[in-house]
Amino acid sequence: MARRTEFTVLVGTDGSPSARAAIAAAAMFPWPRNARVHAVVARQDARAGAVKKRSGVTNQPDERIVTRTRRALARRWPDAEVTLVDEPPA
Repeated sequence: MARRTEFTVLVGTDGSPSARAAIAAAAMFPWPRNARVHAVVARQDARAGAVKKRSGVTNQPDERIVTRTRRALARRWPDAEVTLVDEPPA
């Protein structure tokens, strides 16, 4: 009897254009049907060490990035989880 393996996709974003492209690519990739998806949004916060503005990084509030990420992933995975963390994107 074949055993079903759980497949998890983890995608990270900081709201930058390249990170948004990664979210779009992950949503289009032919993952297995039973794949679960989790996204991590890195908070742009001085306490986390990200004080300098990097080229291409948006200044949107963190919650907007979380909402945008959740919306993009929900088109394919309605139960996708998105977590906001206080860590630098790198």
